[in-house]
Amino acid sequence: MVSYVAIDDVIRQKLEMLAVKFDTTQAEIIRRAIWLFEMKEVINQEQIPPRVKKELEKATALVYKNNPRRKRIIDTLNKPGIDIDDLRITLSE
Repeated sequence: MVSYVAIDDVIRQKLEMLAVKFDTTQAEIIRRAIWLFEMKEVINQEQIPPRVKKELEKATALVYKNNPRRKRIIDTLNKPGIDIDDLRITLSE
C-alpha cells in the first residue's frame, strides 16, 4: 500500500541527504527513524523478563538452525542500504 504525507522542504532535504549518505531509499531512512523512536520512546525492552528473553533467543536460534533460508532472508533484510531489486534477485535464487 502506497501512502503520501506532507513533508516541509527542510525535512525533505535532510531525508534526501541521509538517503544519499547511507546509499539507501528515503523510505528506509523513515523506517529506521521510526524504529529508533519506538525503541527509545515507546517500547521498553527491559519490560521483557530475562527468562522470557532467553527463551525467545533459543527459539530463534532453533528456527534458524532448522531453516537456513529463513536466516539468510532475515540477515539480508537487516543489511543497510540494500536495493529492493537486489533483494528480489538474491532471495529468489
